[in-house]
Amino acid sequence: MQIVGGYPVYSELVHNIARRIRDTHDWDALLVLADALEEDGCENRVMLDHLREYAHNDESMYCWVVTQILERE
Repeated sequence: MQIVGGYPVYSELVHNIARRIRDTHDWDALLVLADALEEDGCENRVMLDHLREYAHNDESMYCWVVTQILERE
């Protein structure tokens, strides 16, 4: 993961996983996204912990981490 203009630039894999979560509401994939972010160099515990805590939460309709990733496409 690189920082450009003060914002992280995520890998294509991270973007693809985030898109799939947004489009399908496959909240179980939040765990996969957390792992991909870590492999990409993300050390933001708030983001990573949020993804791991909200995985398997069938009542969720929104994930701010997914939104933040996709805002910068």
